[in-house]
Amino acid sequence: MRSATGIPLCLLTLALVQCASGPAIKRATTLGAGERAEIVFTEGSMRLSMINASSISPETAYSKASGDIMTKVIADEQMQRLLDGLSALDFFSRAEPARSREAKAAIEVVHRGRRHVMARRPLKISSVKDVGDFHQCAALVRYFYDNARAYHTGVNIRGNDFKALNEKLNKDATKRVKERR
Repeated sequence: MRSATGIPLCLLTLALVQCASGPAIKRATTLGAGERAEIVFTEGSMRLSMINASSISPETAYSKASGDIMTKVIADEQMQRLLDGLSALDFFSRAEPARSREAKAAIEVVHRGRRHVMARRPLKISSVKDVGDFHQCAALVRYFYDNARAYHTGVNIRGNDFKALNEKLNKDATKRVKERR
């Protein structure tokens, strides 16, 4: 059972670590302007991803009819904070280049052609500490994902084209207003 205070405690810990008078967090990767960084969290059939804004405009990312509706575009500064947070949690030192077959969930960071993957394996082949470390990283990724806004257009899962539907509704409303006059 997850604690309701897990995410705030994780973020408080990160804030305290960053504000402490000790050495600064060693940055594992630095995001340059226009460079693409993508972070993907998968668990079962759920796939949540974030891409930095200088590598793709939100309009382009959200208007692709064939695009992933669970992708969000976040500001480069937010992406760098997330990368720094993952670095503080030793994500990059523990990450592997690919997801293992037995993984139940995974966090994947792709930047500069390199793939960093941390997977949650079943407890019978993993340790409680490894699972706990994964969940700390996952909580941080979910916090950034859940607090990012995304406005997708195009066809949704049910096949509704909301842009066309919106245009039709506006046209019908305009017609009704003219008929009343």
